[in-house]
This record gives sequence, structure tokens and C-alpha cells, in this order.
Amino acid sequence: VNTDMETDQYPYNDEMEGMTHVYYIKWLDEVEYEQDEEGNYIHEWATEDLTSEEDTHWHIEPVKCGRYNVLACGYWDDYGNYLYGDGWDEAVQPCDAPWDLSLAEGVVLEFDYCAEIEAGYDFIYVEISDDNGQTWEPIWSYTGISPDCWTHVEIPIYSEDLSDQWLFRFRFVSDESGHSSGIFIDNVILEEIHADYVEPYD
Repeated sequence: VNTDMETDQYPYNDEMEGMTHVYYIKWLDEVEYEQDEEGNYIHEWATEDLTSEEDTHWHIEPVKCGRYNVLACGYWDDYGNYLYGDGWDEAVQPCDAPWDLSLAEGVVLEFDYCAEIEAGYDFIYVEISDDNGQTWEPIWSYTGISPDCWTHVEIPIYSEDLSDQWLFRFRFVSDESGHSSGIFIDNVILEEIHADYVEPYD
């Protein structure tokens, strides 16, 4: 890094070596932008009910707190209330996974969430897998009502937790009694991190 200036207080900067981290967007939830021929928004999420063979309640909700086309787990009852049920255990993950992240220094998973779930009893988890979904490890969770309508989360995940068959998913679990309005997720981004070394120069 050339810092040969009269006002430079630290001459050793002329010989400085450094490392910069370069972030590549590996995956981006673009449900707000892509539409099919009939004008319906396309989403690339695969859902799974971990308690039975029934369809899950993960879906794209048109509007929530000023956001459009957000990922949600819940349903509308006959009285116009948005709710979730008892004893749910349901997961959702991107369709185009797994990814080969074996050469990455790490990844950062970002998303916004809005939670209205029973504190201490019902939970939203982020889970990761390094073996194409054979086993899962929780790395983040939340229970209760989120402090803001939308709360931003950034989760750094380091190389020891990555592989050539890597996945992440959101998992919503409720107990057998009591429920509220559910969980909503938006702006999901997975960024791959690599380290590029900058050679010193005069």
C-alpha cells in the first residue's frame, strides 16, 4: 500500500501487507422479482413436514408489515386470523442446494424475521447440514415476539462447518398447546467468503 505522503505519520505503512475478504453472493431469495408466465411470483423453497406425510404450512405470504411476498409458516382461519397450530415441526430450505463450499473460508447467512410465537414453548431455528441433509445442527434460534416488526440477522459460519454437500434450512417447532400468529422471513442471502491476499508495493 503506497502511503508516501508528507502528512503520513507512520512510514511503515509503505511496507504494509494486508488481507481483504471478498464476499460473493452464493444464493439470493428473489421471490419479489421473478414471475412465471401467469404473473405468479416464483419461489425456490422446498418444504418438509417432519411429523407426517402431510403438506407443510410454509408458503409465500403476500404482505406482512410493509413487506411483500415473504416466507411464512401459518394459515388463515375462517375468521380472518393468521395462526399456526399445535405440534408443528416443519422445515423449509432452498431448492437448488446442496452447495459445494469446501474451498470457502466461510459464509454469512443473512435474513430478516418477524416472529409472533409463544415465548419459551415455540421456536424458529436455523439449521445447517454438511452431509446433504442426513444430519442437521441448529446454529440460531428465537422464541417470543420480535422487538421490531422486522429484525435483521447475520450469522457467520466458518470453514470447519462447511463441506461440498452443504445445506441450510429454517425449522419451525410448536408445542402441543397455545399458539400465536407465526413466523415470517424475508431477504434471505447466503454470501460466500474468500480471502484474497494483497501483495505489498512501493
